[in-house]
Amino acid sequence: MRLVFALLFVSTLAVADDEIVATSLNGQVTSSTPMIGGVSIAVDTNDPNLDVDLLVVAAGVNNFDPVLELRTLNGNLLFENDDVGTPVGTVQQQRQSIIQCYINAGIINPQPRDSVILATLPAVPTSTSYLAYMRGFNGTTGQGILTFLQVDSDTVLRLTNCPDI
Repeated sequence: MRLVFALLFVSTLAVADDEIVATSLNGQVTSSTPMIGGVSIAVDTNDPNLDVDLLVVAAGVNNFDPVLELRTLNGNLLFENDDVGTPVGTVQQQRQSIIQCYINAGIINPQPRDSVILATLPAVPTSTSYLAYMRGFNGTTGQGILTFLQVDSDTVLRLTNCPDI
C-alpha cells in the first residue's frame, strides 16, 4: 500500500481564554491523495485538567463534497462527518445543536455539503496531536479548505444562549 500526502500542515494551538484561535489550509484533493492537516494542542501546565474544544471544518470549493475524519496520530478514528447537517455517531449527534449555534453566531459558515466536527479533547501539559483527513465523497476530486478552530465553547454558548456541551 502506498500512502501519498496531498498536503500536511502542522500547527500548534495555544489554549487561550475567551478567544478563538484558528488556522486553515487549502489544496487539491483526489481519490488517492486526501488533504491531511495536523494540529498539536498545548496547555499551560498550571491547569492540567483543561479540555480543549476543537472545531474542524472541511469546506469544498466549486461544489466539491468533502468528507472529514479526525484521528489520533496513530490513526485511530475519533470522529467523522459528511455534510454538516448529518452527524455520524452519538457524540456528534448530541453536538449538532452546538454546531448550529456556531453557525448562527457567524463563527463558521459551512455550506450544506461541507463537513464539520466539534470535538472536546483532553489537553495535557505536553502537547497532544491530532490529524484531520479531508477526502472527496465517493472518491471525487476537488479543491478544499480545511480549518481548525480552538474555541472557548463556554463563552460562545453563554453569549448565544445555546445549550452546553
